[in-house]
Amino acid sequence: MLYLSYFWAKYLTIMKNFKLITLAFLAVFTFTTSCSSDDDSGVADDSGNTDDTVVVAVDSEFVLNGVTYPVAQGIVQSFGDNGNGTSFDFDITLFSDTITFDPTTGFSGAGEVVYLDLNSDNATSLSDGTYVFAVDTGNFPDRNAFTVMDNSFGAVNFDTAAGTADAGVVATTGSVVELTIEGGVYTIMYDILGGDGTTNIIGSYQGTLTSI
Repeated sequence: MLYLSYFWAKYLTIMKNFKLITLAFLAVFTFTTSCSSDDDSGVADDSGNTDDTVVVAVDSEFVLNGVTYPVAQGIVQSFGDNGNGTSFDFDITLFSDTITFDPTTGFSGAGEVVYLDLNSDNATSLSDGTYVFAVDTGNFPDRNAFTVMDNSFGAVNFDTAAGTADAGVVATTGSVVELTIEGGVYTIMYDILGGDGTTNIIGSYQGTLTSI
């Protein structure tokens, strides 16, 4: 059994210091981006306008040891300026439908969880880009923008009360997160590499995240 209680307790302790807002989940599994071409080809609507929208589907799941696990809902929480004026702390938690989140009581149940401790260059939201691994020194001003911290993890059958899991990976050197936001829809690709240098959780998420 994997013990992740230290990381989960740290996360929950931080959460208690912030007022939670009403939670409303909306699972969205398509992501649209606009593309352009040298010509004017496209699909015309009734008004004669062309629509060159490309729909790119991304699954909300991760793979560990050859097994695929769904994580179809999530929250994002802002912790503000890290104290250096150049990076801002945002945490994303993705979880399966066997776990529930209540704005008053927090998380309950057991299931799959991915926790990403990210630092953006934008005070109001996460910025599109690549977030690379960094060690948390315990001194927030040391955090640079576009980093994913070493307390990030992914876990299978994670017990939100006990902080234990059947299996999982805690982020170490080589972990990386790719993130884009379009119209409120997040597309997240992540590779959480474990301490043994070979075991990792590779996954993706596409949908809205409830802001806390």
